Parts: sequence; C-alpha cells; structure tokens
Amino acid sequence: MEISTKGKRARMCSSLEVKVSKNFLWSKELESILCVGDHVSWHCPLDNSESRVQHMLMAEDPQLGSVNTPNGSVQFVQIVGVTTEELRAAQHWNGVGVLDIMKRMPR
Repeated sequence: MEISTKGKRARMCSSLEVKVSKNFLWSKELESILCVGDHVSWHCPLDNSESRVQHMLMAEDPQLGSVNTPNGSVQFVQIVGVTTEELRAAQHWNGVGVLDIMKRMPR
C-alpha cells in the first residue's frame, strides 16, 4: 500500500488505521493528516470482491463540507473508492481535479 499526503509518500505493508483526532482524519501509521486530494494506493478490492475499485481518494464530504468553529475551521473528509486508472490520473495530475471530473460524470 502507498499513501500520499500533501507531498509525503510512504509504503505500508499493514492495514491502514485511520481515526478522527482533534477534528482531523488521521493516519497513525503516517503520523499525518489526510486532506482533500490525498490518495491511498491499496492494491486490492476494498470490499474483498473482484471489484476494480482498489484505491482511495480523499474528497470533501458533500453533506458536511467545512464548518467554522470558535476553535478554527474544520473540513470533513470523505473516502472515495477509485480504480487504478483514476488513481493514476490523480497521481499524474491532482486528486481534487480527478474528483471534480468524477462528480460531473453520469452514473
């Protein structure tokens, strides 16, 4: 598994543990915050099926979005499953751009 967060990349062999800590989506293994546009290369189906969806992009949560609080701004992140082709596009271009194109595509 490979994780990219704001320019930091790391290869992981174990499962990814992600939790909310201090209003952030947090990866214990990376000791890093997962932000909108970041990606995780998982290299196997996310639901243990034969699916082509084998990787993840971080998107702004469409329902919760961002919130300003007395302690600062909080941006809610949603994990979106993507195919290898979509992941490669995000790696060669940018995750937010790929997510924007995916939003406009007919379902």
